[in-house]
Amino acid sequence: MKTPRTSKEIYNQADKLADELADRPYAGGDKKESKSKVMRKISFEIDESQYEELEDIAIKNKRAKLPLKTISDLLRLAVNDFLIKHNKT
Repeated sequence: MKTPRTSKEIYNQADKLADELADRPYAGGDKKESKSKVMRKISFEIDESQYEELEDIAIKNKRAKLPLKTISDLLRLAVNDFLIKHNKT
């Protein structure tokens, strides 16, 4: 790609690059998990000390390159475990 000379050329090159990148799948995350899952965003409140504990666990996992690198990952696992236990009774 040649060096652009005008702001219009810069805009066109940036637009072209954005179009190319928009079609790529996100490369991060757990590759074993199906990309076709539809995720729903929820919101709830927890005690600040519980939040900090979850945050500490997520940071330790991220530094150790382990799974469950985010609080959302930890909460999804906890909800999944709860649902499995609940459905067995």
